[in-house]
Parts: sequence; structure tokens; C-alpha cells
Amino acid sequence: MSRRYVQAYDNKPMIFPAKDGILKMRVSCCDCGLVHDYLFAFRRGKVTRIAARNERATAAVRRGMNKQR
Repeated sequence: MSRRYVQAYDNKPMIFPAKDGILKMRVSCCDCGLVHDYLFAFRRGKVTRIAARNERATAAVRRGMNKQR
């Protein structure tokens, strides 16, 4: 099963619909392959964001990047 990542670009906003609920996503950097897991909680017009590095996913992405060179 392949994992899907949201592509992050320098100086470009990442826009999501604002409604009550929780959004989980995994973001991978296009240059270095560093992967972060993000958790967004939307409640009553406020947004809470938690981000953590995902070392295992980062290693997998970087292995794939080395094979493409």
C-alpha cells in the first residue's frame, strides 16, 4: 500500500476548508524528504495544530530519493 503525502512548497500556503473537526495529514519536503505528521483540530473558529517528525517515514522517503538519482 502506498502512502500519500501533501506536497509542501516554499512560500506557498496550504489551504484547507475551515469547518469543525479534525484533519490528519502527512507532509513531505520536496528537497530533503523530511516527513512531518500534522494534526489540525477546528473548533468554533479556532485552529489547533500539532506537528511531529516521523523518522520512519522520512527514512522510507529518503531511500526512495536515493534510488531515483
